[in-house]
Amino acid sequence: MLDEPLEGLAPLIRKELLKAFTLMSEESGTTIVLVEQQVREALEYAGRVLVMERGLSVYDGQSTDLLANPSSLERLVGCRGALVATQQSKKNPLAAGGPAAK
Repeated sequence: MLDEPLEGLAPLIRKELLKAFTLMSEESGTTIVLVEQQVREALEYAGRVLVMERGLSVYDGQSTDLLANPSSLERLVGCRGALVATQQSKKNPLAAGGPAAK
């Protein structure tokens, strides 16, 4: 679990760090849980996303679905919540608690 690892970093460094997290996940076969305020950037690298507001889940689904729906994305990005994004390992697809893992 990584808690706001992009905070205070330059855009180029944030991009490289997210690429490194993806590579680590793929090579190790583990899922990375990322808690992040840099929502749009995190969504580009995450598989599954959980958006929380005041301790409640307001979205739980695939990042591609959220990115494909600009109105939902804008509504959720504008909320005072935290994004929990997972980079799901291709070696261990059930690790992130996807539908098959429930």
